[in-house]
Amino acid sequence: MGYQPVIDSYETCTGTDWTSRREVVAWGAGAELVVRVRWMGQSIEEQWQSARRNKASITEFDQHHHRSRWWRIVETTHREGQDDITAVKVLRNSQRPSQSREYIISGRASGGLDMVSIDHAVLNVWKKEACFITEGHHVRSASVNSAEQPLLAACIDDHTVAIYSVAERQDPIPPLEKIKLIHLNASKESSRALSTVFLRQDRLAISYGPSIEPIRVFEINPAAVSSRLVRTFSLLEGGKTDGNEKYREMVYPLVPLPQSAFANAAEGDLFLSGCYDGTIR
Repeated sequence: MGYQPVIDSYETCTGTDWTSRREVVAWGAGAELVVRVRWMGQSIEEQWQSARRNKASITEFDQHHHRSRWWRIVETTHREGQDDITAVKVLRNSQRPSQSREYIISGRASGGLDMVSIDHAVLNVWKKEACFITEGHHVRSASVNSAEQPLLAACIDDHTVAIYSVAERQDPIPPLEKIKLIHLNASKESSRALSTVFLRQDRLAISYGPSIEPIRVFEINPAAVSSRLVRTFSLLEGGKTDGNEKYREMVYPLVPLPQSAFANAAEGDLFLSGCYDGTIR
């Protein structure tokens, strides 16, 4: 299928100021998942100095005296080009069941959608925490909302976005709901779900095209796990297409902007979109 780079990361403070923090980054490298955790701050500097004094190994430290550890997550049954990773999401600090572990969700071209974890103290060891049911459909995109008990949204075929509970204890985990996009588009034969992203805890944006309205925004009710279409977007100035099929467009990435980007904007109101014609809106 060709290499498709996907990556996710976060930082969190581990001390009394921002110089003491932990950085987690995970990315797909074909069928492999790579994770790096890096620690920095005064306590890490003291560890480096102690290692130097005692002539101990400092291979985990970089030139800035930051400490890094790496994990390479490979399943022997996965094959390059067939089981390539197409989506990666790292659970944030407040969402982790164990504070000594990192949790990473990955989706694959062959239909796998799993969550694995790694222990900060144990190198080259990982644990599969959960599998999400996709019925073998290609996972094109995935997003996790910011709730402490998070929801996972994933494009699991051309016309379906499935919503899962990450904290669910079933194995495998079935979808709580499926958003069927084919019923919302007159041009059913060639449109497909390209990406999805949570704009806030209860608002989900989906790109679906080619379409005269390639962006759909849904309100998600976390309690009842139900969805409601609240807005569609055309990419033409003024949004007027008069139903003309020549205005069909395709949008690939959707990226929410932080509320601080504009003083008068509410959370989830602003996001960027990348169109097939190279335009960012």
